[in-house]
Amino acid sequence: MHLTTEGAGLDSSQVDAIEAGLNAIGAAEDSVEVIVTDNLVDKVRGLTGDPDYGADRGAGVVGAKTIPTAEDSVIVLNAPEFRRRGAADLERILAHEGGHVLLNRRGETLTGRRHLAGRPQWRWHLLCVGALALDEYRIERALAELGYPTPESCDLDHFEPTMVAVNEILNACVDPRSQNPQFFMEQVIRTQDWLSKYLAYAAPFFPDGPPQAQARGHARANWNDYVGEHWHERATLYATVPSAREPMANPQFDAVLRRGLDLEIALLKQLGFEFTTQGEHYCFWRRGTDALWARRDARLRQALDGDAA
Repeated sequence: MHLTTEGAGLDSSQVDAIEAGLNAIGAAEDSVEVIVTDNLVDKVRGLTGDPDYGADRGAGVVGAKTIPTAEDSVIVLNAPEFRRRGAADLERILAHEGGHVLLNRRGETLTGRRHLAGRPQWRWHLLCVGALALDEYRIERALAELGYPTPESCDLDHFEPTMVAVNEILNACVDPRSQNPQFFMEQVIRTQDWLSKYLAYAAPFFPDGPPQAQARGHARANWNDYVGEHWHERATLYATVPSAREPMANPQFDAVLRRGLDLEIALLKQLGFEFTTQGEHYCFWRRGTDALWARRDARLRQALDGDAA
């Protein structure tokens, strides 16, 4: 591990925890660069060339980002987020990021696999969503095998805000900028992307779905509406996939990516949207009855009123 600090940095016990996490999953080689920065967003934008990268993820904030390079991988750590955490949390986060390093090293990524999506561009968008969620599942399954605890994003305290945050799709429907179909599509797919990752994080630890028995009614109703039986379809596929510590042969990996694309098409329909293809062009549609969308809006208002009380 080669460590670089930009800003206030971390203390020695936190640095030790970082290395322990990489060691635990088998990714702590000298070729791995770890950058501790007080400005994760700008650093990631600079390294990836993506001006739209942001650190918000549903009800949470990104703690780290792993970026593949020609040599190996760069792991960028969100120092302000890390400084408020204990050593055990840091070790777990770095073990997770080390899982991304393993997948990158073995080429179990989307690089060179554009053809799996077929011609319409929207299929590529959803193939990417499915592939990134698959990465998260395989890594979290590895952490479960290593004895790490459940990710905090999947506990009951996070279930309710996550099920409120999924209502970002309602905001997309009424945002005046959504008169631009491209903007509308991107806002919805962004929500689907983090929701898919949330489901992937939960699957290794909660085969029957995240804990919600004690959650308020609107949160459980949102789960049943936006996810529902889709959970079982997703969990069934994920159960056939090895953890990030085990390699996948190219034919198996390609087949799982295709099935992951089908999953994302199904989840998008569950959320209330659909792509259609017309010749060389594609369209993005809001589906469902007006009554369905009115119920969703009413639940969101109920949740917001409850939080304000």
